[in-house]
Amino acid sequence: MKLLYYFVLGVVMLMGCSSCEDNEVISFSEQPESSNVKREIILNYISRVHSTDTRSAEIFLSPYIVDKDTIFYVVNYPEGGFEIFSNNFSLPMVVAKAKNGYFDPNMLTMTPNPFNTFIDEIAHGLSGVGMDEAKEEMNYSWSRFALTSQEKNSSEHYVGIACELSEKEYTPKGGRLATKWHQLFPYNQYVPFLEGGSGGHSYVGCGAIAAGQYIFFSHKYFGNPATTVDKFTYSATSNSFDFYGNSSSVWNKMDDGSDKSIVSDAERLKPTALFLGYVANGCCSAYNTTIGDSAGTGTYRGDVRNFINKELSSNLQLHAFDILKTIDILKKGYPVFVSSRGDLYKNGKRYNGGHDYLIDYTLYRIVKYYDVFASSVGGSDAGNEDPDNEYGNNLDYYRDKYGSISYRETNTIVEYWLSMNWGGGKYDDVLINASLEEWLLKDSSSELHLFYHEILY
Repeated sequence: MKLLYYFVLGVVMLMGCSSCEDNEVISFSEQPESSNVKREIILNYISRVHSTDTRSAEIFLSPYIVDKDTIFYVVNYPEGGFEIFSNNFSLPMVVAKAKNGYFDPNMLTMTPNPFNTFIDEIAHGLSGVGMDEAKEEMNYSWSRFALTSQEKNSSEHYVGIACELSEKEYTPKGGRLATKWHQLFPYNQYVPFLEGGSGGHSYVGCGAIAAGQYIFFSHKYFGNPATTVDKFTYSATSNSFDFYGNSSSVWNKMDDGSDKSIVSDAERLKPTALFLGYVANGCCSAYNTTIGDSAGTGTYRGDVRNFINKELSSNLQLHAFDILKTIDILKKGYPVFVSSRGDLYKNGKRYNGGHDYLIDYTLYRIVKYYDVFASSVGGSDAGNEDPDNEYGNNLDYYRDKYGSISYRETNTIVEYWLSMNWGGGKYDDVLINASLEEWLLKDSSSELHLFYHEILY
C-alpha cells in the first residue's frame, strides 16, 4: 500500500500501545446530531472534496476511541484511499491521507507496522487532552468547511470553487520605459578601449546604464536636469575619456526608444554613447579591459547614488526594497532605481557582483476564492471552462452553468508582481514575484541570481 501522509501534530506525548474499544459506524447519509459540530464539518468536507466518490456509494465515518474519547475519524473511499480526521478544532482537520489502500482502525494493534504504530501512538498521546470544542480555537482547515446557518437550512448543493480576480497596474509617467540602452557597442563608444588593439571598448557598466536611463527619463518628463555634456577629449596614454559642455539641445539627439533603427547606427547613437561615457565616469566606474568572460565594469552603489543626486540636485538615499514604497514612487511618475547584490553563473564559472536596473512596472493582484452552491447539481453546457485562467473559473461560469447560485468567500490571496528595465531589453517582459528574496534571470548560457535589493528614494 502506497501511503501519502502529512504530519500535522507538532507536540505529541508518545505512549505505549493498547487495544481500542469497539468502533461505532455512522452512515455518511445519516444526519449528524446537532451537537456534534465536528462530525458535521467532516461530512461537509467529504461531500465537497470527494463529491465524485460520494455520489454513487455510501461513506462511513469510523471513530477511533481511546479511554471513551473519540480521537480520530477514519474514512475509506470506494475508489480506494482513505483519510484520518482529527477530533480537535485546534488541530488541522486531516491528520493523514493516502490515495490508495484501505485503513481499518480496528487493525491498529492487531497488524503492527510503522504506520499503524505511529497513528496509535498519536491517538494515545492525545487521549485525555480534552475534546471540549467550546474551548478550542478553530483551525482554518475546519472553518472553511463549517456550514453557516443559511447553508444548513438551504436546499442548495455545493458545485465547486470560483475565483474572482482583480488587478491594478502601476508604471512611471508615460508608461514603461521605451529606452533599452545596453552596455555594448554602439553604446560603449566613449569608455576605455580593450587591450590588444582590437578597437573594441569595455562594457559601459550596469550602474551607468541604469543611472543614465533614470536621468534621461527625469529630463524628458520633469525637465531635470536641463542640460548635459556634448563634448569629450581622449587620452591614449591613460586610455580614458573626459567630458565637458553644457547643452540643452543634445537631449533631443539621444536614443529615446522611438526609432529602433538608431541602435544599429553608431554615428547617430554617438550623443547617447557620449552621455553614457560621462555617466560612467561620474559613477567612478572601474573598467576591466581584458577580453574574456571576466571583462566588465564595476561601480559602488554609493557612487552611483551620489552621481544621480549631483545631476538632479536631489538628496535621494538607498533603502531596503519595499513593495509599497515602490508603488508610491511609480505613482509619483518615476521609475524605481534598484541596486541588487548577486552572483553570475556563466560557462561553468561563478562571478560575484550585482546589478543595477530600473523597475518600471508593478502589478497588484487580489485573488478571492468562493465556495459555490446551486439548487441543481446537473447544470448545463453553457459554463465553458477557460483553460487560460490559471486561477480557475469565476462566478459567471457557475451562473451560466447553473442559473441561480449562492456563494461565500473562503480565502483571499494578495500578490505583487514586478517587471524591470534590466538594461538592454532582455527579460524586460518577465514578471517576478515581489515576495521572493532572490530574483533569478536565466538563459541557455548563464544565470544571474539577485538578492538584497535596495531602492532609491
